[in-house]
Amino acid sequence: MGDPQKGADGIAKKALDHGSTDNITVVVIDLREYTGAIRRNTMKIAAITDYGAEE
Repeated sequence: MGDPQKGADGIAKKALDHGSTDNITVVVIDLREYTGAIRRNTMKIAAITDYGAEE
């Protein structure tokens, strides 16, 4: 796992690069300490939704 600040900066830059014109907030939460019983390779992202994107 890399630096959380670099990850947050990268996500914010991607939002700006894709035309976001409003405030951008990125929250990085490290849950590794609290997920001891859950194997990381079984976690999956169910959905990512961008409500502000225009095509």
